[in-house]
Amino acid sequence: MGNGYGTDPDQLQFPDGLFIEPKTQILYVADVSNNRVQKRYPNGEIKTAAGQSNGAGGSTSDKLDGPRDIFADENENVFVVDEGNQRVQFWTKDAKSGKTVAGNGTRGSALNEFSYPFRLALDSKKNIFVADLQNQRITRWPSTYDPKKSVGTTVAGGNGAGLNPYQLYNPTGLYLDEPNHILYISNEESHSVIQWDMEPYGNRNIYAGIPGRPGNSPAQLSSPQGLILDKYGNLYITDCDNNRIQMFCPNAVYGEGKIKLIKRKRKIISLFKGHYEIVQLLIDQGANVWSCDMNESTPLHEASEHNRYRCVEILLHHHAPINQFDGKHNTPLHRASQYGHWKIVRLLLNYNADVRLTNCDGYNSLEVAILNNHQLTVHEFLNHKTWTKSLRNAQVQMMLNNNINSVYENLSTPLRKLIRYMPNEADEVFTRSMIEIGSSEDYSYKIIFNYEFLEDQFSIFKWKQSKYYFNKT
Repeated sequence: MGNGYGTDPDQLQFPDGLFIEPKTQILYVADVSNNRVQKRYPNGEIKTAAGQSNGAGGSTSDKLDGPRDIFADENENVFVVDEGNQRVQFWTKDAKSGKTVAGNGTRGSALNEFSYPFRLALDSKKNIFVADLQNQRITRWPSTYDPKKSVGTTVAGGNGAGLNPYQLYNPTGLYLDEPNHILYISNEESHSVIQWDMEPYGNRNIYAGIPGRPGNSPAQLSSPQGLILDKYGNLYITDCDNNRIQMFCPNAVYGEGKIKLIKRKRKIISLFKGHYEIVQLLIDQGANVWSCDMNESTPLHEASEHNRYRCVEILLHHHAPINQFDGKHNTPLHRASQYGHWKIVRLLLNYNADVRLTNCDGYNSLEVAILNNHQLTVHEFLNHKTWTKSLRNAQVQMMLNNNINSVYENLSTPLRKLIRYMPNEADEVFTRSMIEIGSSEDYSYKIIFNYEFLEDQFSIFKWKQSKYYFNKT
């Protein structure tokens, strides 16, 4: 959508508000200068959801005048901030006109009026929250509207324009965190975002930016508008005059080095999709590379699993814990091996990741790579200087006694797994376990065998003496 400037269905003139309905995945756009709301279906079809399709504006019920923001439900009913007409309109699917559900169409400061409504949000009960720009307030309107009786209730601001936490200054962005009963409000003229607890004695905090001090440092904003909160509690802000999107993690009130890297690391690796510049920025601002999430995963675990090579490099350069166990006793090397990320395996090995460490199943990282059939990853282990250490592990289902003559049943070692699943790689190990001295035609020719792996049953007792001995199940 947006095939140039114009009034055709796929053209726009100064688009502003956006909304994607979660269930239908229909995209709605407030086409401000065309005085309409356009909707695009997942199959690419575009229709007018509110206003006149030809862009004609006006104040009658079948027209809009500079629509700024929208909210839609799964039935394709649309709530529209009709800024120029000082009202919020409700348009049902395929309707030829809308009806007013907030405001009375006149500009003023009374609670049944607006002075340029700009943004809206709806709660689960269809109560309507409206950012009333020049009245410096957020008002809540009931889901049922009576043109003679309905008025808005001020839930934030209403104390004149200013830089204090209890004041708004041209609120151009609005996000409702309904479960926590909190509003996040962008103040374009004070260059800040307020977190407003709607409880009667709730807190009002400057959440981002420095009121009255626009700038482009990580702690500052310049004419912020759009807001959205992700499921981790990170707030994203369209920092308009700085031409950027800013993210503020929970409790990072000014964004000054209080960003954690991460108690929810998945948001770094998955959300930024490997944008290593952001990882570097967070570390530069004091992020903790040792922090763990509820699964005891570190950022390095997540970067290794998701094949974020540059992120892994940066984390290792900043001394991220390379041998840390997660909740299932997997190290970052286990994670990379499980998904066949052989380049990251090589990088971790070159940073001296310990190949002897085993997970809850008793497998080391080489065994994980074998069992997941990642041949290139297996080659990284076998070609590394620690290859013999990688082979010194075993899982035993039953141990009959504990001396050097023990009889083991259901014994499984890395080499035995190679024989079963990757015979060519097993043959390479056998070849390395034999050393030829001299030429086969010489009288002194001989072959020296290293039986540690050729007859590994007799090596288990020695391995057992190591702290990295296999698990008994």
